Amino acid sequence: MSRFGGYSWKHKPPDPDSKVATRHKNWSDMILQHKALVIDKCKVATEHNVPCVDLAAHYTEPVIIQRSKDQTEKYYCEHVRSMDASSHLLSNDKNQSIRIDQLFSPDCDGNTPKTVILSGDSGRGKSLTLQKIMLDWASGELYSKNFDVMFLFKCEELKCISEHMSLFELLSWSCSLTLDQISQILELTPEKVLFLIDGIDEYVFHPPSHSMLLLTNPSDRARLMDILRSVLKGILLPESFMLVTTRSVAADTVMNLLKGPQRFTEIMGFSERGVQEYFQKFFQDERLFRKTYESLKANESLLTACSVPLLCWMVCFCLKKHFTDDDHVMRELKTTTSIYVHFVSTLLEHHDQSQSVLTMLRSLGQRAEEGLKKREGLFVQKSVTVTGLDPATSVFLYKDSLKRNNRQVPVFKFMHPSFQEFFTGLFYVLLDKEQSWGKVTELLNSLKMKGIINRPSPERRSNPIPSVMMFLCGLLNEKASSSLFEMIEWTVPQIIKLKINLQESVLTVRRQHGCELFALRCLYELQDEKVVRRALGDWVSMDLSNVSLRSTDCWVLLYCLQCCSHIRDLNLMYCDLTAEKLKILQPALCMCKTMRLSVEHLLEAGDLIRSLGESEILRWLRVQEDEYSAESPRWSLDLFVGRGDVSLSLSSSEKNPLFPAVLNMSLKCPQSEISSTDWTLFLQKLSKTGKLADDSSALDEHVSLLLSSFHSVGLKVLHLKLVSLNKSWASGIISLAQTCTSLQQLIVSVTGLILEEGLMLLKNSLTDPHCSVIIEGRKCSKLTDQCKEQDWSHSCNEKVEIHFKPKGLKKIKGLNISEPSGLNLQPLPVCQSCVHIVDSDQWVQVEPSVCTDEGGSEFRISTPAGRFECSRTRMRWVCAGDVTLQYRAVDGRFLREELERLKYERIGPVIDVTVISGKLEEAHLPHYACLAESDPSLREAVKLLSTRDEGIYFQSVELTRYHAKIVQPSFSPATPVLIKLGIAVKVHCDLLIFMTHKNPIILHVYFLPIDSVFEEKIKTKKKSCHQIILSRPETPLQMKKQHSLEVPGASVQPKAIKLRGDIEPNFFQVKHPVVDDINMSLSRVDDQKSVWTATIWKKLINMHPNRTETLFQSGQNQNTPRLTVNFDKVQFFDRNWCALIKSVENVNNIADKLLQKQIIHEELYSEITHPNSTSEASMRKICSIVRKGSDTVKEMFISILLEEDPDLLNHLPLPES
Repeated sequence: MSRFGGYSWKHKPPDPDSKVATRHKNWSDMILQHKALVIDKCKVATEHNVPCVDLAAHYTEPVIIQRSKDQTEKYYCEHVRSMDASSHLLSNDKNQSIRIDQLFSPDCDGNTPKTVILSGDSGRGKSLTLQKIMLDWASGELYSKNFDVMFLFKCEELKCISEHMSLFELLSWSCSLTLDQISQILELTPEKVLFLIDGIDEYVFHPPSHSMLLLTNPSDRARLMDILRSVLKGILLPESFMLVTTRSVAADTVMNLLKGPQRFTEIMGFSERGVQEYFQKFFQDERLFRKTYESLKANESLLTACSVPLLCWMVCFCLKKHFTDDDHVMRELKTTTSIYVHFVSTLLEHHDQSQSVLTMLRSLGQRAEEGLKKREGLFVQKSVTVTGLDPATSVFLYKDSLKRNNRQVPVFKFMHPSFQEFFTGLFYVLLDKEQSWGKVTELLNSLKMKGIINRPSPERRSNPIPSVMMFLCGLLNEKASSSLFEMIEWTVPQIIKLKINLQESVLTVRRQHGCELFALRCLYELQDEKVVRRALGDWVSMDLSNVSLRSTDCWVLLYCLQCCSHIRDLNLMYCDLTAEKLKILQPALCMCKTMRLSVEHLLEAGDLIRSLGESEILRWLRVQEDEYSAESPRWSLDLFVGRGDVSLSLSSSEKNPLFPAVLNMSLKCPQSEISSTDWTLFLQKLSKTGKLADDSSALDEHVSLLLSSFHSVGLKVLHLKLVSLNKSWASGIISLAQTCTSLQQLIVSVTGLILEEGLMLLKNSLTDPHCSVIIEGRKCSKLTDQCKEQDWSHSCNEKVEIHFKPKGLKKIKGLNISEPSGLNLQPLPVCQSCVHIVDSDQWVQVEPSVCTDEGGSEFRISTPAGRFECSRTRMRWVCAGDVTLQYRAVDGRFLREELERLKYERIGPVIDVTVISGKLEEAHLPHYACLAESDPSLREAVKLLSTRDEGIYFQSVELTRYHAKIVQPSFSPATPVLIKLGIAVKVHCDLLIFMTHKNPIILHVYFLPIDSVFEEKIKTKKKSCHQIILSRPETPLQMKKQHSLEVPGASVQPKAIKLRGDIEPNFFQVKHPVVDDINMSLSRVDDQKSVWTATIWKKLINMHPNRTETLFQSGQNQNTPRLTVNFDKVQFFDRNWCALIKSVENVNNIADKLLQKQIIHEELYSEITHPNSTSEASMRKICSIVRKGSDTVKEMFISILLEEDPDLLNHLPLPES
C-alpha cells in the first residue's frame, strides 16, 4: 500500500537493514513520544477547579447503550430523513449496554464501524470518557492493537481558530508532533488512526457557511470547518476511524455528516452501582462513604439525580464540605437548580473578600450571558476583566490555554458549559427591578415567538435558552435558592409577577408539539403546586408518546401528575420505560383512569400491575412490548377494570408474520386478586413460552405450568392457540377444565392437526367438565394410517369443531347458536376513539326466528338460563331460568314531539320488547353514543323512557361501550327508549352510498346514527340503485352539528347537513361529471376539521358496466346475485388465492379491515399500504399470511373481500356445494 509516496509493511516485514526498517524505528519513536505527552496531559482530572485527582484511579465508567438497529432506523426516519444515512448502520438485534473497549468491535454480521457516535445529554460524562480513552490507549491498556495513533479535537477550541490550515497542520496543532512526523504516521498506517472529536454539534454549524469545500489532499489549506467535514465524510483519510460526541438533541443532524458504517450509542450516566462506586472513590474514607451513601439511598430522587455524573460530583462536593449536616443538605437537594445553588453557595464560603459576593455574581452572570449570545465558551483574559472579574481569584472560571500562531494563549471558561447557563439565569434575577423584568420578558418572549424548543434548525443545536429558562424557574423557587440569596441578602424583585409571566410562557410552550416534557421540567424546577395546576389546568390527558424519558424525567412527571389529579389519561408509548422508571411513577400511575405504555419486556410492568389492584380509579391499562424489542413474539397486555372485576387479555405478535402467535389468552377475576398475584413471575413464564416455541415437548410442559398460575385468580375464559393437539396438551387441558372451578369457557384453536391420541383422551375425560371446552382445527378423516403432526397440510385433514359441555348446559343444545366468536367478539361499530372502554365478551350469540311483514322483521327466541346476545339487533339479556322473548326494531319518530316537549334526545334504536314467559334479570339495549368522545356527564344523564297508559316513566341505566344496562326490566306493555338530556354527544355512525345515475355520476351519500330501521327504509327506497360499499367512519360524529361534504370536481347539495337521530336522515347529492376516482371528505362546518375521508375507486363505478346499465334500465336490484349462495369460504380461498393476488385492487381498504380484525399487525399493515407497494405485491403478502392462518382467518378474509368487491363471485369459480 503506497500513500503520499511512502511504504507499508502490513503484509511483509522489511529487511532489518533497509531504509524502510529505519523509518519504522523512527516512526515507533514518534508514537512513543506522542503517547508520553498524551499520558502527561490526560492523567489527571481537574475536577473543575478543585485539586486535581488521578483520572485512572477515580474514573467510574458510565452506562453506554447501543440502540437496536430497528430503533435507530426509526430515529433516522423520524429525524434524519435520510435512507442513505440509515443504510450505514451496523446490525444490532436489541438494545444492549456496551463498554468503551467494545465501541469498535464487529457487529453480529462481522462488520466493524468506521464511525462511533456517542450521544448524551449535558453532564453525562462524554468529554471525560474521551479523555479516559486517550489515557488508556497511551498507557497500552486499550485499543493498542486497533490503533497506532489517536488525535483528540475539542470543538469548543476549534471554534476559536480562524486561520486556514491543512489537515497536517491541524493535527500538529492538536498535539506536539511536527508536520513531518504527522505525514510519516499517516502515510504508513492510515487505517490505524482514530480521531476523537468532542462536541461535534458545537462546531458543525459554526460559523454557518453556504459554500463548503470538500478536500481530497491532506496538504491543502482551507477553513477548519471544510477540513473537518471532509474527514467526517471520509473524503480525507477514508481508511481512518472516528469517535464523535454530540448532545442528544443534535444527534439527528450530526448523523448525516458522518461516514459509515456507523454505530450509534448513547451515554446514559451512572447506574446505581456506578453511583456507589463514584461515592466510594470520591470520599475514600470508608466510614464517611458508608454514612453519606446510606443517606443518599434513602433519598430516591437525589439518588436518581446522581446518575448524571456532573450532578453526582457536585452532590459529593457539597456533602464532603458539610459532612456534619449531610442529612439537612440532602433534604434541600431536590431539583437540578437546588444542586447548583448549594454547590455555588459552598464554593462562595471560601470567596475572596476583595469583592462583594453580589458584585462578583453579577459580573459572572454578565460574562455568561454575553458568551451565550455569541455562542462562546472560551474567553480571553480581556473579555473577563472588562466585566469586573478577577480571573485569578474566581473559583468559577477555569484557566486553560489555546495554541494560536504557534504560541499558547491563556483562556478562561466556566467549569462546565451548564454553569454558563446557570449564571445567566442567576444574572437575570440579580438585576434591579426594571432590568430584571426586561431580561426575563425578553427570554420568555423568545420562547413564545420563535418556537425555539422544537424548531428543527441549526440554531437549535447549540441554543442555551431552554436551559436558562429551567434554571430561571428553579431560582424563582424560594426554597431552592434560599441558601444563596440569604448569603447575599437578596430578594428577587416582583417574584409573584415573574411567576405569573412564567406560567403563561409555560402554557404557550406546552402547546407546541414535542415541548410537553420541557414544560414539565420547568414546572418541576419551580416547585409551586398552584402554578403547576394553573399551567396544566386544561389538561385531562397527557400524551408523551415517543418521548424518551430519563429516570430524572420520571420524577418530574410524578411531581406534576401528583399536583394535577384531574389528569386521568396518560399515554407513555415508546418512552424507553423500564421497571425502575415505572417504580418511580407508580404512585401517580395509580391515580390515572386510562393508561397506555410500552416496555422492552412485558415482565417489567409486573410490579405496576400488582399495585393497580388497589387503585379505585383505573379503568383501562395497555402495556405492550416496544416495536423495536428483540423479543419474539412481542407481547401486549390489556387490563380493564369495572364493577370490582378485572378483565385481562394477553396477546402476542410476531416480527416474522409467517410465524404463528404462540399464545393468546383472556381472563377475568376480582380486582382484589390482582394484588396477590406475582405478575412479574407470571410474565417471565409467558416470555419463556415464546422462546420454547420450536421445542414442542418443552413448550407443552411449560404452558401447563403457566396455566396452573391462574387457578388462584378466578380465571373465567381462556383461549389457547396450539400447533398440534397431542396427549401432552390434552392432559393440560383436562387438568385445567376439571380443577379450575371458576373457568367458564376454554377455547383451543389448533393451527396444525388435532391428533387422535389427544382427542380420545379428551373424549374419555371431559364427560362432565366444569366449563365449556371448544376444540377447533383440522383432523385426519382416514380410519387407518392417520396423518402425523408434520402432515397437517394433506387434503384428508378436514375442519372440525368439537364441544365439551357441562351436563347442566345440555339444554342449550337445541338453541340456534350463531357462529362462535371466541374471545374476539367485537359488536359493530369498531370505533377507534372508545377502543379502550371495556365491553364484556361473556355472551352467547344466538340467532332468533324471524317473521317478516309490512312492518318489518319481528324476532322470537326462547333461551335457558344464561347470558345471550341477538345476532340481528345486538340486544343482550341475562336470565336465571327459561325465558321467551318477542321483539322488533321500530321507527322511533312517533316519539319525536314528546321528546321535544321534554327537551330530550334519543341516543339509540327503539326496540319493542315483549317478555312472553319467564323473567329477565338484566336487559342490555344497544345505543350509538361514543362514551370516549362525549361529555363525561352523559353516563348520568341517560335514562330509559317508557310510555304507558298511565303516563311516562324514567328509569336509570348503566352505560357500557355499546349498551345500556337495565336491571330487573319490565318492558310489557311499554316501548323502552334510551334518551338523554341536552348534553353534547358524539355518535357511532353508519355510511350508505347509492349511485342513482351513471352519466353523469350521481351519488346519494348518507351519514346516520346506527339504526337498523332507518337503514332498511333507505335501502328499500334505493333498491333500484347501485349501492357502493365503503368503510364507515371509525371515529364518532357530533350530533346536531352541521357537516359539509367536500368532493373535488363535483357539485354537492346541500352544502351542509345536521346529523339527527329523531328524523329520517337527509343525504348529500353528489354530481360528478367524469368517471374517475372520487375523493370525499366530511368536515365539521364550525371548525373545518375533517372527520372522515374516503375514495371511491373508478373500478367500483365501472365494474361490469353492462350489468349496471341493465340495472338502471330495468329498475331491478340485481346487485351481486350470488352473495347469498352458501359455500365453503375456506375451500374457495385455498383454490383461488393465486387468482386473488392478481385480481384484487382495492387492497388498502382490505388491509384496514384485516388490521381491525387483528389478522395482521401494524408493521405488516404499514408495508401493505406503503405508497410504493403495488396491489399485487400487497395482496401476495396478505395471502401469505392468510394461507398459514386458521380456517376462521380464511373465512373472515373472504367475507372482507366480498364486502369490498361484491362482484368477486362473478369471475371466480365457486367450490362445489
